[in-house]
Amino acid sequence: KYLILLVYFIHIPFISLLLGGTIFSVYFRLLAANSPQSRYWQVSRDFIEILIFRKTAGIILGVLPLIVLTLIEGQVFYDANIAVVKFLMYATLLISVGITLVYFYQYTFQMAVVNPLLQLLSGLAALFFLLLGYFIFSVNSALIFDPGRWAIVTSSAKFLFSWNVIARYLHFLTATLAVR
Repeated sequence: KYLILLVYFIHIPFISLLLGGTIFSVYFRLLAANSPQSRYWQVSRDFIEILIFRKTAGIILGVLPLIVLTLIEGQVFYDANIAVVKFLMYATLLISVGITLVYFYQYTFQMAVVNPLLQLLSGLAALFFLLLGYFIFSVNSALIFDPGRWAIVTSSAKFLFSWNVIARYLHFLTATLAVR
């Protein structure tokens, strides 16, 4: 249990910066429309360049902790009749695709003058995959840290829209928007 918390402490601050920076960058990019000379365009570019670290940090602090967490939970919850590992693998896949698209969005700022729609769509797709992945991740973390429900809930799908999950997800989203 302590190792799971350690992985959370490594992963959550990085992903909060990544997701919050991407949300703000895409928002200001939408305000800028297709005008690279706009002040909103520069703010959008600053958010994505300052808050998003190198690609290796995205792999080491973003994807690797999720893979380690999947392996740890596979060992810890081997005998339990809850399906957290399967849903955590889905979340890991979605989040990995989202992180890849965030770095693609960051890279396409150099060629956004040529193809602004591709750049904007990559940012929106990155947000979609990250938000969906972290919703599934919130389902798993709510179920893992509430052992009293293990006998009641046989799959994470039944636990999907409980108040505990929604509260954790909204708390996560507000924490990502606290980027300052």
